[in-house]
Amino acid sequence: MSVFLPLLAGETDPALLQALARIGPLVLPPSHANTLPLPQQTPRYVLFENGSLDEATAALDQGADKVVLPLAQAKQAIGVLPADRLILLLDVANVSAVSDTVRNGISGVLIKTPAVDVDFVSSVSRFFTGSTIHVLPADTTSPPSQSTIRGLLAAGAILVLPTALLTLTASTERQINVADAFLSPLTSDRPDGLFPTVVSAHNEGGRSLGLVYSSAESIKESIVTGKGVYQSRKHGLWRKGETSGATQDIVSIRLDCDSDAIEFSVIQHGAGFCHLNRASCFGGDEAKGLRALEKTLQSRLESAPEGSYTRRLFNDPALLQAKIMEEADELCRAVTKDEVAFEAADLIYFALTRCVAAGWNKASETTAATNGKPTVPAPAPAKQKAVLDPNAPIRMHTYDLAATSSQERAQLLHRPVLKYDEMLQKVKPIVDDVRVRGDAALLELTAKFD
Repeated sequence: MSVFLPLLAGETDPALLQALARIGPLVLPPSHANTLPLPQQTPRYVLFENGSLDEATAALDQGADKVVLPLAQAKQAIGVLPADRLILLLDVANVSAVSDTVRNGISGVLIKTPAVDVDFVSSVSRFFTGSTIHVLPADTTSPPSQSTIRGLLAAGAILVLPTALLTLTASTERQINVADAFLSPLTSDRPDGLFPTVVSAHNEGGRSLGLVYSSAESIKESIVTGKGVYQSRKHGLWRKGETSGATQDIVSIRLDCDSDAIEFSVIQHGAGFCHLNRASCFGGDEAKGLRALEKTLQSRLESAPEGSYTRRLFNDPALLQAKIMEEADELCRAVTKDEVAFEAADLIYFALTRCVAAGWNKASETTAATNGKPTVPAPAPAKQKAVLDPNAPIRMHTYDLAATSSQERAQLLHRPVLKYDEMLQKVKPIVDDVRVRGDAALLELTAKFD
């Protein structure tokens, strides 16, 4: 759950920017959407004070999670852009101008108000049932108090804070410390005041690594440094990996729905999170699913023997491309549930092989642009086929193993990669034809397949 949304305006200190990215999403103007030094996984909302539908679509294509559009542009975007990618930018005086069509076509509202009025925000939340409410006060000269942030969250709204009001140093009358703002709603029912903290592996689909505790001090340090810092109930502040080397890079820090527990999403380094040198305190260290396939392919990339099929795929981009296109076509043609599952599995294998060959991995996963591109490359010019003499003698290629090298023998032992049911589909018509027409079919098929 987000506690507040930082709104980037003007120049922002890079260290502050990195800290805010760990507790994002960030609200950005179009001019900053793709120019800031932010981690690729940072959620971004692009705010258009003015702008066309094409510009909003382009922002989404370039990796924005959501776009924020004024009422006039939002009306044009509804039905074109998915509701879960669209936030309405609304002046407080125009709430009554919003139709049911608009309300049903958006997932959030960013409302500009003269000041923070919790009662008014509560009524707006009821009007936009099902949408997330974000509040941007006109007063940008003084920071909100922690109680104001808590009050808005209790009313079902999230405060939008310009970065000029945020700081990494101590809170003052003109700025509020980022961690102080983030900690505003956090509560603990423990006598020691600590917060239960779930640590999950960002690059393993959110897999749980362990349960620890955090304090306000440890959370502040994690936000600022980007490293996993927790609170040991026995030894005090615990900087993960300080002695073992098993450090963590923080991807995101989130509160749960009751604001009494935290999740740290991390990239774990070293032997693992557990003090027993295991990846997870809950065991089950072996990778599963796509992660297991990815690790296998990465291992094959480094150690697959020459001549193996996987090595051929890594070394022959044309072969790999052909297999991806072939399996994609077969998936499109699949009819039954089992056929779809089998063909999808094949396509995933070849697609992930392509990713690993290109150096991609889950740890560096990014939001991909979705610009329209041709789905199939233009066909190459047809090659002139050699004219064959139908009366030429038919000769079978033969090899003397004693006269062939070990590499040639290995190549001869390679078989075309076919599934068993595919092989049967190819062979059965041939056998049936020979059974019915005898030698005539045999001669005809020999000429055809030679």
